[in-house]
Amino acid sequence: MTATPPSLAGSEVATETNDLIALSRQKWLWMANRDIQQLEGLFHAQSRFVHMGATMDRTGELDVIRSSRIEYKCADISDISAESIGDTAVV
Repeated sequence: MTATPPSLAGSEVATETNDLIALSRQKWLWMANRDIQQLEGLFHAQSRFVHMGATMDRTGELDVIRSSRIEYKCADISDISAESIGDTAVV
């Protein structure tokens, strides 16, 4: 068995991190455009969404986006990071 060179392993981690950040940015565009089909494919069935005064499940979040009860017109992202833990990523 051949070990992966450390520089390649670091490069793979950097690529994965950049991909997660790009997906997070795309998610905000889908939310602003109310692209429910894309969001349905992205949001896990057991996901939770925390807003001021409300916590929603996946269905609730998609419903408020679909109905425009919450509008994501512009997301001003001032800082972003991504970390993978097994099959889960936190962005």
